[in-house]
Amino acid sequence: MKNRLETMRLGAGVMPGIYALIIAGAVAMPAYGQDPSGDLLIYLGHGAVDAQPVVDIFEEQYPGISVTLFEQPTGQLVTTLQLELNANRNRADIIWGGGSAIAELDIRNPDAFLSFEPADTSGIPQNLLSENGRIHTVATIPYVIGYNTSIIAPEDSPRSWLELTDPKWSGMMAMADPATASAVHPFVWFVTTHLADEEGYGPDYWKGIAANDPYLTAGHGELGELLITGERAIAPVTITQMQRQIGSGEPVAFNWATEGTPTSDSSIAVLEAAPNRPAAELFASWLLSPAGQKAFTAGFDSIPVNSDFSPEFFDGTTAADHQLIVPDNAYLAENVGTQVEIVRSAMEAAR
Repeated sequence: MKNRLETMRLGAGVMPGIYALIIAGAVAMPAYGQDPSGDLLIYLGHGAVDAQPVVDIFEEQYPGISVTLFEQPTGQLVTTLQLELNANRNRADIIWGGGSAIAELDIRNPDAFLSFEPADTSGIPQNLLSENGRIHTVATIPYVIGYNTSIIAPEDSPRSWLELTDPKWSGMMAMADPATASAVHPFVWFVTTHLADEEGYGPDYWKGIAANDPYLTAGHGELGELLITGERAIAPVTITQMQRQIGSGEPVAFNWATEGTPTSDSSIAVLEAAPNRPAAELFASWLLSPAGQKAFTAGFDSIPVNSDFSPEFFDGTTAADHQLIVPDNAYLAENVGTQVEIVRSAMEAAR
């Protein structure tokens, strides 16, 4: 069944071979009795261009379900969903995006999400399974230093987070606004809290960043576009953005920061009041199954929680080659206001 965001299928035409391989090699889902059917509305905090190939594979396997993707940065989705919950007018079946923002919503609304056990989580380490049964991590997304190779030569590109505070990058940098883009929260936490005892980090780190007058974007899709066009030459960004643009032949590249690599995550939760709860639970369960985890790699250049399907990045490395730092989403959710205020205060003081 055709997906109703047909116009958003950027690049989908190059994927049919991958679809066929994944469907042919998929691990069968456990029986659900009569398969759910009908419309399924997913509030999506990732780019539809990434999620669409995954959704297409799901619809191939479950043709009775028609998926609609409503795309916004996760922070904005959380605001939208909170308004709907307050009015008891929930439209969404699923929210799928940055885990810290979803966790923040869960803290404020402990009855908003369905607690369920996915049908098949074989291959997922125990420590990556959901503790509360409501928010399920699908993948981790490394944060890297992206740059435009038409403007910055590889040998001149920054190799550390601290180098981004160098005045030579003044007016050349962009970053996602932590007030709206939850995927940047782990990066903010990493340089502000995790490295707080190191010289140049902590809250003062943002004074150096603010002095370089970064352009703040609502989400990471816009951030990737700024790098492609050269409107901004450098940015801390998700590897998903970089992999897609490099694969399309755009003049961009990325470095793994020497201090370590903070990771955000892709998480999914089913609304307790989902209009089509059977289909929603099926999609979430499928996405965490071996079949769904394999399908995930058709659209996302991030790291599925099932390590059997970890991708090789364009620089020839894999997740095992890097020091990945995974923050606690509950901590991020409880302290998101503080993080946003630290960054915003530094930006306003520099104006």
